[in-house]
Amino acid sequence: MKKKITMLLSLIILIPCVALANEKYVNYYGIEMSEEEYNNLVGLGFTENEIYYMLEDDFNYNKDIKSKLESSTTNYYVNVTRYDATGKIMSSNDMQISEDEYNRPVQLLSYDGYIGTAYKKMTTTISKSGDRYRAKVNLVWRQFPAVRSFDAIGIGFDPVVYVYGDLHFSQTYCITVYCETSTKISNDSYSPTGAGVSFQLPGKDVKPTSLESTFYYDLIKDYSGTLTEFYVYGDYAHAIKEVTAGMVRGFMVYAGGIVIRDEVSSYYDSIDAAVAKWTGSW
Repeated sequence: MKKKITMLLSLIILIPCVALANEKYVNYYGIEMSEEEYNNLVGLGFTENEIYYMLEDDFNYNKDIKSKLESSTTNYYVNVTRYDATGKIMSSNDMQISEDEYNRPVQLLSYDGYIGTAYKKMTTTISKSGDRYRAKVNLVWRQFPAVRSFDAIGIGFDPVVYVYGDLHFSQTYCITVYCETSTKISNDSYSPTGAGVSFQLPGKDVKPTSLESTFYYDLIKDYSGTLTEFYVYGDYAHAIKEVTAGMVRGFMVYAGGIVIRDEVSSYYDSIDAAVAKWTGSW
């Protein structure tokens, strides 16, 4: 259910909701949208939070697309990092956990040099609009990573479909009473079975209260017969050591997820992709 609030000129309300003003929904950036436009965005897999912080270009691109959300999968993770006596990272592993574990009060582990950090969740969706499908992945940090360098986000797919049109990316972070959404990327990547982008996280001087990234593109069929199912694989690669934009360049996205070049793969964590499945007749 959409939340509705009264807009007060004297108060900035930084919560993920859409405001009602003169029978129009208004998001954080002052973009007005009708209920039909809002529902079109929901049909494309956008969450209430993503809509609230959506920029005008993204809104205009999506607002008139009548779609139906066909599939959605969410995975939850916690990162466990091991440091040596000097603070150097010895290993960093992401473990998939349940939604209940993700929502419990955060408990930092501190034993034998291990520290548990950086809870996050990732959702992959498939939506349908006419003869096209939309694949989208959203990564939300519950706890923010200590290392903030250049990360990568992407979606792989079975070789019965292919990317149609542009890649779309946004990153939103909030600090107390201010939020910023950026579409800036450092590199993009295409393969026969996937696509993705790399981008820079907010610097260490930023103390975010929320942080999330969204990536999507449209798909059309690359198959002459009737297609009855396909999978898409949302994935995210987080840098656990400081890297440059050039170091992450050359990453690839395949059916199964993101693959970082061998020479820098140790600089990144590895999580299981959030896999969304579509079934039907296409």
